[in-house]
Amino acid sequence: MKLLRLFTLAVFASQLTSVGAAVELPALFGDNMVLQRDVPVNIWGTASPGETVTLAVDGRKEATTKARPDGRWKAQLLAHKAGGPHELTLTGTPSLTLHNILFGDVWLLTGQSNMDGNSKGMLKPEVLAAEQPKANYPDLRYYTVGHPRKMEPLQGNWIACTPETMPGLSATGYFFARDLIEKLKIPIGLISAPWSGQRSETFTSLGVLEKLPEYKPLKEKWEKLTADYPAQMKIYETVTLPKWQAAADQAKQAGQKAPNRPNPPKGGPDDESRPGTLFERMIAPLIPVTIKGIAWYQGESNADTMADAIAYRVMFPAMINDWRARWGWDMPFLFVQLANFRAVQTEPSPRGEAWPYVRESQTLTLGLPATGMSLTVDLNDDPANIHPKNKVTTGARLAQVALAKVYGQKVPYTGPLYRGMKIEGNRVRVSFDNVNGSLKARGPVLKGFALAGADGKFVWGDAKIDGATVVVSSPQIATPAMVRYDWADNPIGNLYDGADLPAAPFRSDTSLPGEAVVPLLGKVVTLRAQANGKYVTSTPQGKGPLVNNGSTAADAEKFTVIDRGAGFVTLQAKSNGKYAWGLPSGKDNLTIVSSNLGNFEMFELVPLGKGAWALSAESNRKFVTADAEGKKPLVNDSADAGAAQTFEISIQP
Repeated sequence: MKLLRLFTLAVFASQLTSVGAAVELPALFGDNMVLQRDVPVNIWGTASPGETVTLAVDGRKEATTKARPDGRWKAQLLAHKAGGPHELTLTGTPSLTLHNILFGDVWLLTGQSNMDGNSKGMLKPEVLAAEQPKANYPDLRYYTVGHPRKMEPLQGNWIACTPETMPGLSATGYFFARDLIEKLKIPIGLISAPWSGQRSETFTSLGVLEKLPEYKPLKEKWEKLTADYPAQMKIYETVTLPKWQAAADQAKQAGQKAPNRPNPPKGGPDDESRPGTLFERMIAPLIPVTIKGIAWYQGESNADTMADAIAYRVMFPAMINDWRARWGWDMPFLFVQLANFRAVQTEPSPRGEAWPYVRESQTLTLGLPATGMSLTVDLNDDPANIHPKNKVTTGARLAQVALAKVYGQKVPYTGPLYRGMKIEGNRVRVSFDNVNGSLKARGPVLKGFALAGADGKFVWGDAKIDGATVVVSSPQIATPAMVRYDWADNPIGNLYDGADLPAAPFRSDTSLPGEAVVPLLGKVVTLRAQANGKYVTSTPQGKGPLVNNGSTAADAEKFTVIDRGAGFVTLQAKSNGKYAWGLPSGKDNLTIVSSNLGNFEMFELVPLGKGAWALSAESNRKFVTADAEGKKPLVNDSADAGAAQTFEISIQP
């Protein structure tokens, strides 16, 4: 659907500081730039109010406009075929001429560090050494928006890609553009506007965020950070910095490396992480530049918690729709799905891992028109590093998505995507889209599939390829109800298609973590251990451990279930108003001694069917256990849900 074009005064004001007598252009327009081919091209700037500005390409007049009373003007060049070089002349007071201009395809690169990181910092040394001498692409031009620390006009220049400049270019962006140039034989312009470590919300306008219920927790967090900032900044200036300076001076005198300067507290007025800030500083100043599309690599910072990962299914498409509304059309939006990260998967479907839910949110975003997703779940050979070094394949796969989805070429661009499953007795048959000829396992045994019955307890599945489908079964599951593949932060799956592209992680079940616990939120409950039928008790002072040794409901400790998002809760004891607490080691007793929500244990309440619940501690992802007699304290020390203590949770009047 075509959207209404929005060329607002606010956008213009964000790009040019003041209205002067001279004809001026934003820094985005300059020598060596690439302008979008085949369509009219937006050009804007300032001049004296009422002054006539004429635009000509190679001496041929293409547009004439007058500056408005505020001095701002906008015009459109005619559509041009790919090629160059050309000269763009603006006739006014004074006249300006821009040289060595190419017409081609212009892509906006944005996201966080995996798009921001340059080739020198991201690539393995041997890869950089091999690629740099060949990086002579005079038709690949790039403009870096940079990291503006406050609202200010765009800075920078267009630079051609040479062996000397290539190390400073986004590694993902370079290999993406390199492949497009080699396949399409046209100039490619990159406008680079990413920022490391940032959430999608800071790239989204506040006006859109304020309408989303999912934004409320983040809004409350930033309101508190803002309120606390003056006091925290005073501590930083009077205590933290002097302490660091003393340590740095001492290290220098001892000939040792000085400690890193501590970061200032969050919540300041110029904090780039504040929601909406990078939209205002980096994205709005680019509107309404004429582009071919957007390439995005982000999501890691929205995987900090399970609640963040689930909210991303709303936040990410909201950002895309926000940008499209402001540009005025559904421009192609291509993105990279998160790579594998952290410890290698050992359980069929680990609980509490947020990255699979971010990947799912990204897959769901393919429901928007003109979107495409590049898969990288197999590319990180150093899973302790959040920055996979294989940006060659990352960029190449992203380029394949562009060639197929934007340029209409018949090339494989994504691996097998889950279509559906069919239950066949004691097994399930999984079907896929984008098989690209055939399915295959990279290795002797197909791995990564997990199976569960109606109780949702997953076990490893025996998976076999059958034509364009995969059949999954397990002797432990007589009646399967759901199947998952690669559902972990760093999964072990090895299913590929005929084009050697990996299958995307998926699950057939659709419920979200925490949905089963919703009826308990805000309620007062008792916990009755199914091992001995006794209730969890404690001392009212909170000094003793929690044990399951109460004979009646009257003996039981009553807990208020406090929602912490995405299925995690805290348990507040009614007897003393304090919160359940335990150490991350899991071997220490669970007690009710915490006086504030900054020092407590969070639990995921895991429904196991037939009224049974297990408690998984967020601090170490282990389950609460107890002895059958109920005399030993509760601890969160079991990695296996099967060894967990199960509880009957009853709502009290």
